[in-house]
Amino acid sequence: MKFSPCASKCSGEGTYCKGCNRTHDEINETKALVAVIIVHLRKYNYDDPENFLKMLALKSLKRMRSG
Repeated sequence: MKFSPCASKCSGEGTYCKGCNRTHDEINETKALVAVIIVHLRKYNYDDPENFLKMLALKSLKRMRSG
């Protein structure tokens, strides 16, 4: 499945958002994941959160592809 980013045309009716075509479950899980990451960034007060997020993306992709 290809990721479809938010198009700022959100709809709450039905199973899928009419703006981005993602399920409401996927949207809610993504929001929860972002909230957890923000809590972590604030807890450790990194000087370079961009570097942390790049590392997180690289490690996530590597682990996803390996199994």
